[in-house]
Amino acid sequence: MEQKSLSSEPAKPAPEFDAPAIIARMREDYWSGVAASPDLAVVEKVACVTFEVGPACYALPVERVREVLRVPWISKLPRSPDALLGVVNVRGQVLPVLDLRALLGHPSRPPDRNARLLVARSGEVEAGLMVERIRGIAEIPRQDLRDPPALSGSLPRELIAGQASHEGSLVALLKLEAVLERCRAALRGGG
Repeated sequence: MEQKSLSSEPAKPAPEFDAPAIIARMREDYWSGVAASPDLAVVEKVACVTFEVGPACYALPVERVREVLRVPWISKLPRSPDALLGVVNVRGQVLPVLDLRALLGHPSRPPDRNARLLVARSGEVEAGLMVERIRGIAEIPRQDLRDPPALSGSLPRELIAGQASHEGSLVALLKLEAVLERCRAALRGGG
């Protein structure tokens, strides 16, 4: 038994697909949609090392941090200001160690087993910053950084570049140059 076609038209050959042209059209549609969508705009982020000093969380841009070390032996210097804990030898380089607690207005206390030395650089100057605990690396959207409030307790505003909320807590981005300058002023006897 022979099956007859219900259509009286002859069968047409399958259309040919131009895959490269279809892919090019899809790319064009995709990128025009991305450009038109403000939700997908590129957000500039600041990669930071976050750490705790006193009851607060602070950050420094990762490009300013050379390394993080367990606290080595610190050689005390006679008649040095409270903000200067002493000096350390890091692979043959002698670095000053700054007490961020004192510089940021928190009461001083000896380091515990969670304390770390954050070796930071500003221009040609390197220094060790004593921190109580390293939290990790955070990417903070630049647009989320806000000026610190006018009345932020004992926190010196001139040391803070901005504040942002990250993982449920307020993070203050430090101005490393201002921190180092405050220590230099203390060494000169200016505060």
